[in-house]
Amino acid sequence: MGCRALCLLLLSMLSFPASASTLVTGLISYDVVIPAGTAPGVDALDIFNFTGPAYGPFAGTPYVVDPVNFFNATLTVYLAGGGSDVQQIGTLFPGETSPIGFPSTTQITSAVLTATLGQSILALSDGSTFMALADITVDLLPSSGGALTAGVDFAAIDAQSVPAPVPEPGTVILLPLGILTMLARGRR
Repeated sequence: MGCRALCLLLLSMLSFPASASTLVTGLISYDVVIPAGTAPGVDALDIFNFTGPAYGPFAGTPYVVDPVNFFNATLTVYLAGGGSDVQQIGTLFPGETSPIGFPSTTQITSAVLTATLGQSILALSDGSTFMALADITVDLLPSSGGALTAGVDFAAIDAQSVPAPVPEPGTVILLPLGILTMLARGRR
């Protein structure tokens, strides 16, 4: 019974799915630029690239120590009542990009930022490295209600880690069988 329990324990340890790991590399926020008064104000989507020694610490620790550009950045803004506004931003360098402004009367239901990381091996401030997938996709959704609220809504720009290789099912089955075989021979 002890051998059977050991094999079940090993098999269950191998069966846990790997969790995705992320690293904050920036921020997208919906902010008030000019408050509404007698005339409509201006709200804007701000995009920040928090990589490199000057801007990396804003991401928290550990942060990316080398400046990393985000290439082919596109911001798609979805408007209430349907329709969208696509902004081809190009390259996002470390720091803040020029805000993309809208009249404060515009109801934005969500925004999606897509980009490609300039490199996949990221050196971190704690001395480790992070293997990142090249593609970045960030959904900026309302924190409440059906539209974004200026000065309230934001989303982290996360780099996703490269998934760890998953063993083939045959390998997972053979491991406990091999352990059983070794235990059976050890008893003889």
